[in-house]
Amino acid sequence: MTGYRVFNRRFVKSIPILSSGFQVETEMTIFALDKKYKIIEVPIDFQERPEGSFSKLNTFTDGRKVLWEIFSLFRHYKPLPFFFHNRQLIFYCQFSCRHSCYPRIYAGGLCV
Repeated sequence: MTGYRVFNRRFVKSIPILSSGFQVETEMTIFALDKKYKIIEVPIDFQERPEGSFSKLNTFTDGRKVLWEIFSLFRHYKPLPFFFHNRQLIFYCQFSCRHSCYPRIYAGGLCV
């Protein structure tokens, strides 16, 4: 998810940027995919970082922010699958808890 981005005027006028920082890139990509914009990758040559310079990226912190942004945008772009899958997860957790407690309850004890 690195590199330069080139957009046409229609894309720039229609995208609602709500994020800040590193998550803007994720928001732009998901918006473009949702609206079925054409995305083209252009190969480039990488060069070594100049001496004395350092990267400001933190793999785990930035990765966590990007994953949270994807999760948040999924909730807004596709609410039905998001809430349906959450409902299923809660149902299965309740189902497994009930079945692990029933044998103890019927045996005369309480499930704690």
